[in-house]
Amino acid sequence: QVVRSVLGNLGFKNVTLARDGMEATEKLEERTYDLMLTDWELERMDGIDLVRHVRGLEVPANPFMPIIML
Repeated sequence: QVVRSVLGNLGFKNVTLARDGMEATEKLEERTYDLMLTDWELERMDGIDLVRHVRGLEVPANPFMPIIML
């Protein structure tokens, strides 16, 4: 929520949150994103595994999507 608030203050309007790595993968399958911010430590799938999953997709929606790990 803190990151979402900061992004909102910077002018970002379309911010999607996921509670854990598994929910993030589901959301990434639903639509494309321009940027992904993730925590290193997440439940059910940590940040490293999430990045590996995103980068390992056979047909990624956005193969050049920047990923920032917090």
